[in-house]
Amino acid sequence: SGSLWLGQDGYVISANKNLAGRDFQGIDVAGTARFPVGAGSVNLSLTGSYLLKKQYQDAATTAAYDCKGVFNANCFVSPKWRHTFRVAYKAPEVWSVAAKWRFMSSVNGPAANGKSGVPSYSWFDLSATADITDNFSLTMAANNVLDKNPPLVGSAYSSNGNTFAGYYDTLGRYVSLEATVRF
Repeated sequence: SGSLWLGQDGYVISANKNLAGRDFQGIDVAGTARFPVGAGSVNLSLTGSYLLKKQYQDAATTAAYDCKGVFNANCFVSPKWRHTFRVAYKAPEVWSVAAKWRFMSSVNGPAANGKSGVPSYSWFDLSATADITDNFSLTMAANNVLDKNPPLVGSAYSSNGNTFAGYYDTLGRYVSLEATVRF
């Protein structure tokens, strides 16, 4: 009759659609500590995430599957554990140095490029800041100091560039210089 909502004809009944489910569970941790050392202080910080469950059910009539610690055609990479740990030394009002460790645990997956799954990954970053005046400071940083390449998993599983962009460092080593002026 030319209408999708009036009358008894011409509308769609799809009662079993949009009934998919997701059940994600995990434990997030964060902590900091500061200790006086010499005239300055050492600052430690840890931010981590432990994945307990990453379960999908595509429809009410299909079986659920868990993506924790795996990747495949149905699951984007989901490491069980990942963290960032940072240690910094700050001298009083003059300079500071920091080192950061970014870590992702291994994930199981189909064979790609001669390897099965992805091993655990670590990246290390360094930075140094100098306060030149009360209103001006310079920071030099180097991320992925060891220039670790991301894992190659093939285009069938990757999001971009044959890897899981957004999860693994795809830029390689990069160095930056930042100037800050405070008004």
